Amino acid sequence: MFVLRRIILAMTCLYLQNYLWLQLQISLYVTLFTASYLVHFKPFEVPSQQRLEVFNEITTILLYATAYTVGDLPRNYENVENEIV
Repeated sequence: MFVLRRIILAMTCLYLQNYLWLQLQISLYVTLFTASYLVHFKPFEVPSQQRLEVFNEITTILLYATAYTVGDLPRNYENVENEIV
C-alpha cells in the first residue's frame, strides 16, 4: 500500500505539473481509500499503532482539504478536460 501511494504521487507530480487541483483531488481520494482500508480491515496488531496510522491519515486528509481551499485553483472549469487530454 505504501509503495503504491508513492508511485501514484510520483506519477501525478510528474505528469500533472500544471494541474494542482487535480493532483490534490487524486491524492485526497487515495488518502480516503487508505483511511477507509485502515478503519475497516485493521491491519496492525498493536492498537496504538492502528490508532496512530488512522490519525495520520485523518491529518493528511485535513491537510489536502486545506491546500485545496487556499491553493491556486482554476476559477473557470470550461475546457479543463480538453487541456488535460
